[in-house]
Amino acid sequence: MGFHKDTTSYQTSYDIIAVQEHWLANHDLDKVIHFNSEFSGIAHSAMTDKLQQGLLRGHPFGGLAILARKSVIKGMYKYSVDSQNRALAVVVQLVSCANLLTISGVVVPECKGTPFR
Repeated sequence: MGFHKDTTSYQTSYDIIAVQEHWLANHDLDKVIHFNSEFSGIAHSAMTDKLQQGLLRGHPFGGLAILARKSVIKGMYKYSVDSQNRALAVVVQLVSCANLLTISGVVVPECKGTPFR
């Protein structure tokens, strides 16, 4: 099921959401970051280089986002994104403790028809 098809369960069930393969360009990242006013988020597009090449052929790929419910965090910032746009690390400070929490989202694609193991 797609992220935007039924966000009700996400909004009520989870405080932290990791999104993979959102396929959004940079100018559309607000669609995932601001899907609900109760959440704050950091997103990264893997589509920038592909879109700069001209006509898009094949299906889109990549894109990561980490979303956190505003009521459980004091703040969050992007820590790192890998050079192939397959991994995103975000540092979050929770309201409930002074420690920092690192949350990572990683896309592991199939390699020439053989699933990564």
